[in-house]
Amino acid sequence: MVVRTFPDLVGRPYAGGTSINNSHGASWVRGRLLGQGGFGSVFLGKSRKPNEDHNQLPALMAVKSADMDQAHTLKHEKQVLSTLKNSPFVVKCYGDEVTESGDGKVIYNILLEYCSGCSLSDHIKESKTGLPESEIKCYTRDILRGLQFVHGHWLVHCDIKPSNILLASNSSSRSGLVAKISDFGLCKYENEEAVETRGTRRYMAPEVIEDNILERPADIWAVGCVVLEMMSGKVVWGVSTVDDDLLMRIAYSPELPEFPSNVSETGRDFLEKCLVKCADYRWSAEALLGHPFLLQPSS
Repeated sequence: MVVRTFPDLVGRPYAGGTSINNSHGASWVRGRLLGQGGFGSVFLGKSRKPNEDHNQLPALMAVKSADMDQAHTLKHEKQVLSTLKNSPFVVKCYGDEVTESGDGKVIYNILLEYCSGCSLSDHIKESKTGLPESEIKCYTRDILRGLQFVHGHWLVHCDIKPSNILLASNSSSRSGLVAKISDFGLCKYENEEAVETRGTRRYMAPEVIEDNILERPADIWAVGCVVLEMMSGKVVWGVSTVDDDLLMRIAYSPELPEFPSNVSETGRDFLEKCLVKCADYRWSAEALLGHPFLLQPSS
């Protein structure tokens, strides 16, 4: 057994002070800070001329920014999103732009779809005890359709988790919201060697921990973790900090995260199809979309 250590790959948030607030684009104005991720800070962006016919930008967008010398992950995300157009279950990218902050720093920005419904992580936390089954099924279908699209382009997301699933208004959805996959900075091509372990420890599949194998099944394991959190309202594995001892148990023991006691038989079976220790036996996104748990109406 090879015992390895795994730092949380959270990167560095933008640390350039408030001068970035005056770093506006040619066709958009930077608004308030929406949040900070591992590889950039996200601001609300407002189009300068939202009502003009030739304007290609929506009235509101999310502007993800980083210092140019720390922007390699953002540039990779922009490149990936350029190949993932036309899916309603993946955040849209409207382009990129370089701006300059008030203190002369060069800032790289990507212009993204603004999802006003917050993240799935926030939605789960607000629920306290878990989401209604009807919502769980809707969001799970959306996530799997998004992953099916991503995997169909020979890409692996590598960091599926509730905070990377954004909720956007959608009048045709039963919940009034649609779940969209975001944050593609750690994404890789299938069969491309992963030089370093990437992802978030809590959602890592056994083969990622053991052998640094990051392929489609690793995304499916993470989906199982996300569905489990939607069901229970609690973080998967039930601890605030995922230490190396827990990682070794995930990788080398038959232990699975605890399922809620009230989960339905089809719900349990769905989780078991995602959380198979052996990656070869995990169901694909396409197969899971046909699982009875997602096809049966909510009780």
